[in-house]
Amino acid sequence: MEQLVAQEDPRRIQPARDEDWEPFKEAITQLYWTEEGRLREVMNIMQAVHNFCATEKQYRTRFKKWNLEKNINSKRMKAMVGIQKRRQENGKGTEFSFHGRPVPQEKIDRWQKRQKSAEELRRPLALNMGHLRLSPSLTFPLIWCKVHPVPTAYGTSCRLLV
Repeated sequence: MEQLVAQEDPRRIQPARDEDWEPFKEAITQLYWTEEGRLREVMNIMQAVHNFCATEKQYRTRFKKWNLEKNINSKRMKAMVGIQKRRQENGKGTEFSFHGRPVPQEKIDRWQKRQKSAEELRRPLALNMGHLRLSPSLTFPLIWCKVHPVPTAYGTSCRLLV
C-alpha cells in the first residue's frame, strides 16, 4: 500500500524574520486597521490571496510592533474617563484618539458599564439570616456542611457537621 505524503506548496510564505513581513505590511494594515477586519478574517484572506501563512501569535506580535492595536487597556481607558469627567465639570467637551484613530464615545460608555458590572460582582453581600447578620467586610472560605437532627430533652435540634 502506498503512503501519501503531504507536500507543502513551494510558493507558501511562512514569515520567520522582519523582512518576510515587509512586502505584506500594506495589505495587512489595510485589512486589519483601515477596514477594521477581524484577525481570523485577515489571516484567511492573506493565506488565500497572498499565500502568506502566519500564526495568530505572529500576527499579534507584528500588530504590536506596527502599533495596530485596536483594544485600549483598562489603565488607558480609566485615564480617558477621568479626563473626560474633569473636563465635563468645566463645561468642556472631549474627544480622544488612540493610535491616530478617534475613540467613539460608545466605546467609552461600554467600558464604564462593564466596570460598574464587575464592581458590583466584587462587592461582598451582607447576609441576613434571621438573628444572624454577617458583615460585608467578613470573608471566609466556602465550607460544605450537613445538618443532622439531634434528639434533646426539649425536642429535636439541628447540629452542623463541618
